[in-house]
Amino acid sequence: MTGRSDLIIESEWLEAGKVKTDGVVGDVTTTEGIRVTEEWNKEGNVKVTSVQIRTKEAAGELERPMGTYITLEIPELRQEAEVVREAAEFCLEEQLRLLLEKKDAEHMLVIGLGNREVTADAIGPLTIEDIFVTRHMVDAYKSIRENYRVVSALVPGVMAQTGMETMEIIRAVVREVNPDVVLVVDALAARSAGRLGTTIQLTDTGICPGAGIGNNRRELNKDSIGRTVIAIGVPTVLDAVGIATEDVMEEVRDLFVMPRGIDSSVHYISEILAEGINRTNRRESSE
Repeated sequence: MTGRSDLIIESEWLEAGKVKTDGVVGDVTTTEGIRVTEEWNKEGNVKVTSVQIRTKEAAGELERPMGTYITLEIPELRQEAEVVREAAEFCLEEQLRLLLEKKDAEHMLVIGLGNREVTADAIGPLTIEDIFVTRHMVDAYKSIRENYRVVSALVPGVMAQTGMETMEIIRAVVREVNPDVVLVVDALAARSAGRLGTTIQLTDTGICPGAGIGNNRRELNKDSIGRTVIAIGVPTVLDAVGIATEDVMEEVRDLFVMPRGIDSSVHYISEILAEGINRTNRRESSE
């Protein structure tokens, strides 16, 4: 029994060494249907790992949809140093721009999944608080239209608060506002304590809310809502099974733990995510 995880880099198939890196920056050996690249930013404080799943067979092996998964590992992020924060925001912007590069994304709907009242699940709603929304201004202000994408935002809440599936709310809003791309922000689960609050995962395959903690809701992806769905997530909880001794694994199989200082970490990370998204939505170059 192993702990559950939403992170592609914690996939048992990858961690078992079936896809081995060769240490060459920007290029690695691959197995059929999967390509993995690893590199550090120029400051050496952000490790960027890209996993591309290219075939149905590889998707079956990894138990993930075909697509691109980008992971930013920032070990020093917990120190909340300004230089690390700036590096994280820049790398997030850079990688998000890459995911959006070949997509028509004039209008982006940003969605914060999760429960604002539960600290470890509040990253999505907190991120939305700092998103620069423009949809209501683009027709009135020429400078906004020239310098920013059309951006709208939504915090749909959770079923216990609304009585509705998140999918139902999002699909209705998508029909009404007609965005080109949907960007979803959510909290994730990890197996490694070292990745809590220090890792950001981006993917163009969508997301299954609650999958990491076994509380699966309906998947949010292009098939289900008719729009490209890009997901950004940060692990905030750890499956207790991953750190339990063998004799108590059954007793803790439905327990998840969070680190000390989670409240501060969640607010800090949500600000980084919002700034990275806002910078991506500016039309000018990130340089």
